[in-house]
Amino acid sequence: MNEHILELLNQYSYLLIFVMGFFGIVGIPAPEESLFVYLGVLSKQGGLSLIGCIAASTLGSFTGMVTAYLLGAYIGKPFLTRFGKYLGLNSDRWESFMSHWNVKRSLLKGFFIPGVRQLNPYFAGIEHISFLLFLLLSFGGALVWTSAYTLLGFFISTYIPIHPIIITYVGIALFALFIIQMIIRWIKSRQKKRANG
Repeated sequence: MNEHILELLNQYSYLLIFVMGFFGIVGIPAPEESLFVYLGVLSKQGGLSLIGCIAASTLGSFTGMVTAYLLGAYIGKPFLTRFGKYLGLNSDRWESFMSHWNVKRSLLKGFFIPGVRQLNPYFAGIEHISFLLFLLLSFGGALVWTSAYTLLGFFISTYIPIHPIIITYVGIALFALFIIQMIIRWIKSRQKKRANG
């Protein structure tokens, strides 16, 4: 029975990794890095293929990026026009923001920043950045991002025995720190707006 369960887990695990990579981009901002480190640890322990984990997480993240780009391209502008005022984004503020947004740097480096990687493809779609350029930068960024943390978990577990539950706790802690940071930024932004009248 246990062997059958393990066989099913190995059969569908890469699909689950793909799905988690996808929703990590189009879903709620969260530090998926802990997941990739965890996959690296499992790969070292022989439960999963290292190449399979990197491929599934990269393709999932890349597919999420393309989906978000298309959503931004087709419904982004109408959404901002109708609801932007409720988000504090009028046309002038949006143009000012986009004038300081470097698509190449942001798409490559933004993968390493929770929240930024989720917003980048929507922004690229809204501004109708070259789709080919977007594909190249997104795939390259996703590959570097997922590989870096998966390999980190793989090589660390080579020298230091790491129990998977530790990675879970680290992921929870990182997510909590991310939420706290976002709340602090929101409070500071509100205070700044009040100070400016």
